[in-house]
Amino acid sequence: TLGLRAAGILGNVALLAGPSLQGGMNVFAFRVSDGQFLAYQRFAQYANIRKMLVVNGVLYAGVGRYASAPAQPGEKTGRVLRWTGTEAAPISFSEVGVIDSMASELTEHEGRIFVSSWPDVESGPTSQQEAGLYMSPPVPVSGLNSSTEWTRVWKVSDYEPDPVTAATYGGGALASFGGY
Repeated sequence: TLGLRAAGILGNVALLAGPSLQGGMNVFAFRVSDGQFLAYQRFAQYANIRKMLVVNGVLYAGVGRYASAPAQPGEKTGRVLRWTGTEAAPISFSEVGVIDSMASELTEHEGRIFVSSWPDVESGPTSQQEAGLYMSPPVPVSGLNSSTEWTRVWKVSDYEPDPVTAATYGGGALASFGGY
């Protein structure tokens, strides 16, 4: 593992995750009550992970997905995952969000999840998707359950007119405070 970049706790399970030296993403699960190692899995289809977030008792993670080779023009490579594991079988996720480029940071705001992203450099310069800010559909009390394309509410080129500079910007930390 190149580094542990994301951590999340739900119930008695703690998850730590980061990019793998073999490519893909590694996820490690531990029991919170005693620190016991529970499981490990490498997800070859995901390029990176940056953040986990709990909303309404459901754990979500933002990841980058490797584009198919060769990359298809406009292929969407960002995903939001919902943790579907249990203490007995902790390494389980389902995709509940699709965005243009790698999901980096997540926050909850007014009943929706917002995700900032990084440009898609894995696919190469001809299919690079710029960073932006994405909004989920309203999050039901039971959590998001199906994979949907999220709404892009802002992209770097809305701010930065130079395409070379815009291609290097990555979305950073997000917070919801006082209705903003």
